[in-house]
Amino acid sequence: MKNTMGMSVTTLLLKTLENATKEYARECITRCAEFYGFNGEEAKVRLNLENLTIQVKEMKKRSVANKKVVVEKKVAEKKKKALCMLPFIVEGIDEEGCEGLAYNSGLFTQCEKVKMVQEGSLYCKTCQHDADGAASGVPSCGNVYQRSEIGLMEFCDGKGRSPIAYSKIMLKKGISRETAELEAKKLNLTIDEVHFAVVEEKKNVLRKGEKAGRPKAVKKSKVVVETVEDLFAQMVDEEEDDESTTSTVLMSDSEGENEDEENKARQVENEKAERGLMKEADGEMKKVVKGEKKAEDLILKAQLKEQKAAEDLILKAQLKEQKAAEDLAAKEQKAAKLITDKLEKDEKMAAELIVKAQLKEQKVIDDLAAKEAKAQQLIADKEAKAQQLIADKEAKAQQLIADKEAKAQQLIADKEAKA
Repeated sequence: MKNTMGMSVTTLLLKTLENATKEYARECITRCAEFYGFNGEEAKVRLNLENLTIQVKEMKKRSVANKKVVVEKKVAEKKKKALCMLPFIVEGIDEEGCEGLAYNSGLFTQCEKVKMVQEGSLYCKTCQHDADGAASGVPSCGNVYQRSEIGLMEFCDGKGRSPIAYSKIMLKKGISRETAELEAKKLNLTIDEVHFAVVEEKKNVLRKGEKAGRPKAVKKSKVVVETVEDLFAQMVDEEEDDESTTSTVLMSDSEGENEDEENKARQVENEKAERGLMKEADGEMKKVVKGEKKAEDLILKAQLKEQKAAEDLILKAQLKEQKAAEDLAAKEQKAAKLITDKLEKDEKMAAELIVKAQLKEQKVIDDLAAKEAKAQQLIADKEAKAQQLIADKEAKAQQLIADKEAKAQQLIADKEAKA
């Protein structure tokens, strides 16, 4: 990784910047006071410049290590697989994986590779190449949605092949039902009962004109006989079929005499055929072992390839994170420069705002003083009017009292004169 450059700032530099800012603010206030005619010292006290401090804030950065852990965790989750082959399970479809189907010994299960990095891609590189060469635009084995939309065993791929019963694969690979269900349970899946159904083999029916007995030798097919016991069982079934299908005929005396010789010759032929079949079975067993070893090698190669692909993805993610971190550092440096350039502009605007605020405050004070004077005048007028009303009421009361007293004196005088 590249070494990133950095810059350290001492506390002395921060203190110097703080003092310079305070001094600049004081000078601005003093000049504004001289220009607009207000009390500069009072403004400094109101703005509380002595308690001005500079705060240092650190920006949080995303950790590359945490991102690496997340990527490795996702890769580990994708690598979680069953220890044995499992059939196609609809609930087990991986939305993030390749949506194509793999033949997988005839089970037609989901491809275990990951999708291509291209946006909107549904398949891995191999399945996408197969789909591009098909007229339908779908891989030759089909995709998971085609199989999930119909019955589990009713699917048919582009080559006309149908899924092989999982019970046959279990018998061939030596997988028990308990093992399969246990591995599926580890992945939180449930195997449908249809996969465990045993499919009966179709028996050969004699055509018209054919004689019962051992069938004619045919060319070797790709069917592999698993064990020697299966081979003997097959021979016994064929002999029983010969006895059951042979029609009963009347034997003449000459045929009865030659019966022992024919039986002996037939026994020799049977022994010779058995030895040939035994030899053929041994050869087929060796082929099976060789094929299994080859399959294991292919699986190992595929796992190593997937591991390398995962490591490449992790490396790409780390490089991408490193580039993002470098871009972020460059943006932070540019932002710091913008902040420094804007600081001077903000200080000028702050000075103008201080002046405007002081003017507005002075106007408010003047308006308040005028309102107080007006209120005092109103109070004085009301008090004078109240005193006048009181004086008028007192004079009127004195006049009433004097009238009443004069009237009383008149009444007394009239009574005395009358008396």
